[in-house]
Amino acid sequence: MQEHKPQNNKRNLKAFEFDSYSRTEVALNNLPSQVSRRKLLRQITQVADSMGLPRDERGQPIVPFFASEVLSRFYQNNQPLRKREEIKHTQLHGAAPREGSVTSQILGSSFQDWDFYPNWQQLLGKDFISPIADGWKFTYEYDLLDSVFVGQDFCYKIGVKPRRLQDLAFVGTIWITAETYALRRVDLAVSPKANLNFVEQVRVKQDLTPSPAGAWLPKRTAVVIGIKPTKGSTGILARFTIVNSNFDANHPKPLPFYDRPWKRRPMPSMTPRTFSSRTGPIL
Repeated sequence: MQEHKPQNNKRNLKAFEFDSYSRTEVALNNLPSQVSRRKLLRQITQVADSMGLPRDERGQPIVPFFASEVLSRFYQNNQPLRKREEIKHTQLHGAAPREGSVTSQILGSSFQDWDFYPNWQQLLGKDFISPIADGWKFTYEYDLLDSVFVGQDFCYKIGVKPRRLQDLAFVGTIWITAETYALRRVDLAVSPKANLNFVEQVRVKQDLTPSPAGAWLPKRTAVVIGIKPTKGSTGILARFTIVNSNFDANHPKPLPFYDRPWKRRPMPSMTPRTFSSRTGPIL
């Protein structure tokens, strides 16, 4: 895989673009008993249960309080690096997080832009080493678990775990294509011993697809972030789903295109029930 990185890494394309649908959901969990017994929260929980919304791993209710959806066209030029996102439709529901709050920090791009081809993935100011980094042998242990088809791609299914639990690394599974040695799928979590302050869990699933020029681009990414600032306090659960389509590659635009502002066009509003009825477990 190391030998084939140059042909599979999207950063070696001249440019690429795709349509993107992004959905963000934020909810409260681990509610103290005196809070969860309040009438309003009981009503919210009953509605969530009636719609089949998931509970946490302890069976406790998850109370949604914010959700957003964005449809856009994303452009990236790599030589030199320029990015542009044309926001076509947006809609928000619930109480938006306060600027500078813990919730607003996890809604930033660091938890939504996942790329494991570089040696490092930065999370909240800390560098986590990728399972396919150049220095992989010093950080990770690997187990060949199986040889399976993922879609139409025959892949090696490989378990990964850090050699030292306290290392800033990931644990989980990666799938590598047998034909091109590209990263086809990941199912990874931040090592539970890694210290990320108030972040309790980070888990990411990602499927990649080859672009018309050969390098692989993210097709679907699903991320779950769990936050519990202090012991016994109410937690925050954030879920991100990003689905990309209509890929194009190696057709760069003139550089001024990437700096041109884009006027947003709001989406017709939906009722909260219509919006929430599509909510379901991501991972």
